[in-house]
Amino acid sequence: MSNPNRGNWWKNTEEVDRLKRSADLAGMIRAHGVDLSPEGSDLVGLCPFHREDTPSFRVTPSKNLYHCFGCGKGGSAVDWIVATRGVSVREAFEALRVATGSVQANRVTPPELVESSFCADPTWSDGKLLSAVTDYYASRLQVSASGQDFLTRRGLWDPALVSRFRLGHADRTLGPLLDRLPYGVQLRKRLVSLGVFRENGREHLCGSLVVPVTSSHQAEPQAEGPSSLAACPPAAEESTAADVLGMYGRKAGLQYRSGTPLHLYLKGEHRGVFNTGGVRASGSGTVVLCEALLDALTLIRWGIEPVTSAYGVHGVTPELWQFLTESGFHRIVLAFDADEAGDRAASELAPRLASEGLEVQRMALPVGVDVNRYALESADPAVSLRVALERASWMSERLYLDSDWLGVFPAPGASTLAPLAVPVMPAPTVATVEAPAESPTQEPLAQEPQADRPF
Repeated sequence: MSNPNRGNWWKNTEEVDRLKRSADLAGMIRAHGVDLSPEGSDLVGLCPFHREDTPSFRVTPSKNLYHCFGCGKGGSAVDWIVATRGVSVREAFEALRVATGSVQANRVTPPELVESSFCADPTWSDGKLLSAVTDYYASRLQVSASGQDFLTRRGLWDPALVSRFRLGHADRTLGPLLDRLPYGVQLRKRLVSLGVFRENGREHLCGSLVVPVTSSHQAEPQAEGPSSLAACPPAAEESTAADVLGMYGRKAGLQYRSGTPLHLYLKGEHRGVFNTGGVRASGSGTVVLCEALLDALTLIRWGIEPVTSAYGVHGVTPELWQFLTESGFHRIVLAFDADEAGDRAASELAPRLASEGLEVQRMALPVGVDVNRYALESADPAVSLRVALERASWMSERLYLDSDWLGVFPAPGASTLAPLAVPVMPAPTVATVEAPAESPTQEPLAQEPQADRPF
């Protein structure tokens, strides 16, 4: 017999049917403010889903079902929770498990409902509320095998890196948790407006590694590191951690149905600039601009600090452009993928940056390879990435006589490097990437799927 407390318990039809039968549907409806009166074997009342003067809403306790003959809404206790709380079907079942005592008795606090890991007020600002969600996702990554496995496969499972950038994992537990909080309904409405939840109640970034993006005016990182794994953000409006303006989600699983989007971000315009505090703290006049956020994390993981990221090859937002061109930097090194989309985007961006008085270079990567893959396939990622930056090709005139900027960032010592948990290959030969020639008569190429990659 299958164990209903396993992660895929909802596939057990016997358990699902038992939950529907055992739920106190009439009690749940009365708790919602509906006055039910006996009529034969049923209970009737005014429908909570539409305005009416004559009761057309009927509950049948013998079947544990409800139905409105006026608007047509009806179903089981699960449908009631979905309709009144705005949650997903699975989250509704999770709520029923708790309400009916179906969770194993030896679990003092079920892992799917870690209440102490989230504390927020619906009156908070958008940035502070997203920061609270970020902290909750960060706490979930600490107990998430799939999230940690994903980072390990990418060579990024480094506790210091995870803590500094408040990396997290959205594991579908935030929804059921909100239902147990005093202001859960109000919080859910705010989070729907911010894009954390969809209109259908589903957690938007569910199953994803989550990387927050903060304001371009964030403070420099402190030596002790951010308190990103705190159970509850401070109640005062002032916060020591930068407000979160956006979130990027990268599906963490190994296999998905065809057409499943692997890269997600919150609705609306892209906001925030990645790692501005780290760039400023480095004191470097050179900034490495990556195409993807995981590429930026890879460079930082292996000792290169002045790094930020666009939202894909065509994702240089006005805020990011302002940061690059008005912060006093001398040089931008484009660390875009060495593919057709990356070449085309670099050739378009380089003259724009040069027109702002900036030097522009292109990081040297093997054809068809991105920064993260190059690090994974290198015997010594710290050395290989440094060589690829040292061999960067020029895409503009050289304007400044500055010293070797990489010398300011010594490669991590071998004794301090955590070994990669994935098989590595010898570093491929790095060839200097020349700027692609531009033809004014050339027809625009069809956009590559990779070009739409947000990070």
